[in-house]
Amino acid sequence: MALTLTASLLSGRSASFQVEPDDPVNVARKLAAEALGIDVAALVSTSAGRLNNAASIFSVGLQNGECLAVVPGKPGPLAVGSSQLANAMVAAWGDGQVVSWGHGPAAKLIRDGVCLPHVQSIVMNAGAFAAIGVDGNVVTWGSEMHGGNSTSVHEQLVHIKHIEASESSFAALRSDGCVVAWGSRASGGDCRAVQEQLMEV
Repeated sequence: MALTLTASLLSGRSASFQVEPDDPVNVARKLAAEALGIDVAALVSTSAGRLNNAASIFSVGLQNGECLAVVPGKPGPLAVGSSQLANAMVAAWGDGQVVSWGHGPAAKLIRDGVCLPHVQSIVMNAGAFAAIGVDGNVVTWGSEMHGGNSTSVHEQLVHIKHIEASESSFAALRSDGCVVAWGSRASGGDCRAVQEQLMEV
């Protein structure tokens, strides 16, 4: 059921809009910006303070009819990742834009097709990236040798809470306590031999 929220500026000018409980706060931020005709960096509620743009409306506890204060300005990135192994950094903004920089080969892996509109965290290794969405699903890209292709474990990459990276593989912790690994076997990308021990982690 849709919630009606009101975004208010210090001047007293306000605008109302509707969102779904499972929408990211970033959707509300964009709707507030459109309705008020200004750039909105963040929204603030009396109960939760400054709202994380990547969190869901439901998870931050917003209620129907709630009034939110507006922080004017350009929003910062929703997620930033870095890797000493990759000698590079990456950032994702709320509009899905992804930017990487640095000196390693991973810094050059961002391509036009990568769009991450609802990302909450990004992890990288020496040649690939893994991003966790607000829905707990995972998107990967980069070198297949480094885990940039997670097709073989895609169906297992749901309800992910956390991802760790080695030089050329990734391991993801699911909300049920199971661990899913992919990438180079020599670098820990295959955990089937110890899968029974990786329960309720």
